[in-house]
Amino acid sequence: MGECVPQYRELYSISDLHLGGTSPKNQIFCQGQRLKAFVESLAAKPGPLALVIAGDLFDSLPYLTGTGAYIAVDSAVDIIDKVMTDASFAPVFEGLRSFIGEDGHELVILIGNHDLEIALPEPQERLLAQIAPTSAARGRVRFSTSGGGFRCRVGSS
Repeated sequence: MGECVPQYRELYSISDLHLGGTSPKNQIFCQGQRLKAFVESLAAKPGPLALVIAGDLFDSLPYLTGTGAYIAVDSAVDIIDKVMTDASFAPVFEGLRSFIGEDGHELVILIGNHDLEIALPEPQERLLAQIAPTSAARGRVRFSTSGGGFRCRVGSS
């Protein structure tokens, strides 16, 4: 593999969080504090380390019910804001902020079929504003929105 392929000592992957929902009874994810604790435990590990969110970090579909739309182009930032400020989900973003606040840690966000909006620049910027308050932290977040996955090396060799 070429030198442009990132290499990590360790890589952790989670997927299908489906953060979102118009009311608690309509929310799939219900373990905000638990996930925050896990992500913060990763923040304490030495790098280089990657945390990959392998699709469906957000779930915009509940907000589109009855609209006939499959992607929220005009309301994407509003949906992201609702999710990030929801008490059920806010701890997740606090944990992610801690994780990428550490040197040698990278967050990789892959697009999923329930969060197509993450491919748009405005939702990406809103997410970065929440979890990456410094330019150094922003540089530790990668978006993979082409559907091609994420290629890297893990371990030493």
